[in-house]
Amino acid sequence: MDGIRQIVSNRWLVLAARLLLGSIFIVSAIGKLQHPALFVDTVVDYGMLPEGLSRFYGTVLPWAELAIGFSLILGLFSFVAAILSIALTMSFGIAAIASFFRPAPEICGCFGQLVALSHSQSLALDLAMLLMAVLIVATR
Repeated sequence: MDGIRQIVSNRWLVLAARLLLGSIFIVSAIGKLQHPALFVDTVVDYGMLPEGLSRFYGTVLPWAELAIGFSLILGLFSFVAAILSIALTMSFGIAAIASFFRPAPEICGCFGQLVALSHSQSLALDLAMLLMAVLIVATR
């Protein structure tokens, strides 16, 4: 148990998690902000939320990701940013899992047009992001 605690509390590991997670959020936001209407349509196409809420979520999400990413990288309010990233990442994971059981866009839209990820790939990334965020929160 002490070995795990030592690894988890390693400040360099936490810094690496913050920088990597922040970078993922920034790249994701940039990809979505290049074609915002296309991303909003992708969120609507998932059919998981009422259309108005889908459009709101699709409009606000890239800006939230950008703020969270910069917060994590700069180390400003990183605990709050990590908590918010857990909530966002869980919503991404729910959408990825739902895509296996209901009609959804072929690619996840996670990075806009920058990177085309399958839903399986996005789910794996979501799990890695969730682990990084939990590590950041756990070491506060």
